[in-house]
Amino acid sequence: MLELPRDPAFDATVPLLRDPYRYISRRASELGSDAFRTRLMGRRTVCLTGPAGAALFYRHPALRRQGAIPAPVRQVLFGPTGVVQGLDGARHRRRKAMFLEMMSEARMDALDRLVLDRIDGRIPAWSDDVDLYRETRTLLAAAACEWSGVPLGEAEVATRADQLDDEFRFAGTVGPAHLLGVRSRKETQAWIGGVIDAVRQGQLDPPHDSPAAIVARWTGLDGAPLPREIAAAELLSVLRPTVAVAVWVVFLAHALHRHPTLRPAVADDSAYRHAFVQEVRRTYPFFPLLAAIAEDDVPLDGARILAGSRVLLDLWGTNRHPQAWIDGGAFRPERFRGWPGDPFTMIPQGGAEYATHHRCPGEWITIRLMEIFADLLAARLDYRVLTPAAQPDMSRLPALPPGGFRIGRVRRRRD
Repeated sequence: MLELPRDPAFDATVPLLRDPYRYISRRASELGSDAFRTRLMGRRTVCLTGPAGAALFYRHPALRRQGAIPAPVRQVLFGPTGVVQGLDGARHRRRKAMFLEMMSEARMDALDRLVLDRIDGRIPAWSDDVDLYRETRTLLAAAACEWSGVPLGEAEVATRADQLDDEFRFAGTVGPAHLLGVRSRKETQAWIGGVIDAVRQGQLDPPHDSPAAIVARWTGLDGAPLPREIAAAELLSVLRPTVAVAVWVVFLAHALHRHPTLRPAVADDSAYRHAFVQEVRRTYPFFPLLAAIAEDDVPLDGARILAGSRVLLDLWGTNRHPQAWIDGGAFRPERFRGWPGDPFTMIPQGGAEYATHHRCPGEWITIRLMEIFADLLAARLDYRVLTPAAQPDMSRLPALPPGGFRIGRVRRRRD
């Protein structure tokens, strides 16, 4: 039996924390293997990158999600145990069907309209110095709550946007920042738990096909409604990722700034705009990796992943892997013209199938909202970038530019 190559470092926790997006692909390149062994927090770990590794990660039945995410990260990012990200088998498929029910064309169209209305209402205030991330996340928080059937007064919007932001920005941190994430998770759990109670008790009557109504009435395999804390966490898993699209908006603006010659095509050609959005998703650092646990030994290229090992799938590196992408580090939107799709090569929000695997169905919403903002930035606004040297910070999660991405002299474009 062969052995997978091993990272020479005794424990890779610190190198991974310092370079969360590039650690796996860089080490794989150094070792000459798309799979290698290491230790993380003292635990035996196998790292995978590339389309073959992604296919194994999703298709092998012994690779399970339950217990794979370290508790401190899960506590802030996803909340209590029992949410969809940590389920397997029939329980996962049943819960995933709940999220798929929210993603009808009519419902996604409704979210698009709400976001466009919010944009039109905010543009007059975008003038001399706009922090694009803060403005966008606040706008998206308001739209997401209204779309989801969650009451939110205008005076609350900034606070709730901050809290939802804390849940994905501070999940992978330590120290005071992590404690802030824990506090925000506790407060949002209580807030949304109250919404679930109000819907179930008939005090709140959101649209029947809204996320709040769907989650409140959803049942598990046993036919019982979801426990209050689980229902609240699942509804937050609609709101939080929608707010996180603000990260992608910053990356869109950064890409337009870096590639100004592409702006006319993004503005004038909807097919090219879609391709541009996809290339931003492929090349920019949104989420670095996914985790599973090997319940049994898993064969891998004549070697094996030992039972009990944690398995990490490299998302950012797979999206650039030379087996899938020619000159994968180059920004070339045209590669997505007529692209047929592939569930294991383009995986910024997970891979495989939506209904049966852990691929995020919110990916559809992400792409639609990114296209709205790409149109806004390329076709509807004139502005000046106030932070021309801004670059994604690959040591941060998410990799937002230090100091933000700011624009000024913002005006509606006159045709």
